[in-house]
Amino acid sequence: MEWTSQNPSPDVGTSVLYEDDQVRIWDLRLEPGEKSLWHRHRYPYATVVLTAGNLIGEYDNVPKHVFRYRGGEIEVITGPGSRSWTHHIRNTSDRPWRNLVIEFKGDLLPSSEPGDIRPLTREEDRWPADL
Repeated sequence: MEWTSQNPSPDVGTSVLYEDDQVRIWDLRLEPGEKSLWHRHRYPYATVVLTAGNLIGEYDNVPKHVFRYRGGEIEVITGPGSRSWTHHIRNTSDRPWRNLVIEFKGDLLPSSEPGDIRPLTREEDRWPADL
């Protein structure tokens, strides 16, 4: 089946590492140049960036977005904000990309950010003019 922005996959990662009634933990791995499936997030989620790299996110409702990560970042997404929950990403780095996606299926939501979370800098998280 071909997944599109109009018909996105429910799979938000490469494989499920763990699941219970409260959380589902996905492993997302992309080789250089590889794209994820078009997918739709159904739950609030957190990402844990395991490798440094650059990604381009394409969304169904806004322009493409460039992400630059150093590795170790944690992002908590409790709502779509200015971006849609329907998107796919492409690894534009010259090395494999890996992160974990933790979906919060029940009423469990993070209430505060751990001290080691930092916002992305403008250079790491920007809307490119050239896309």
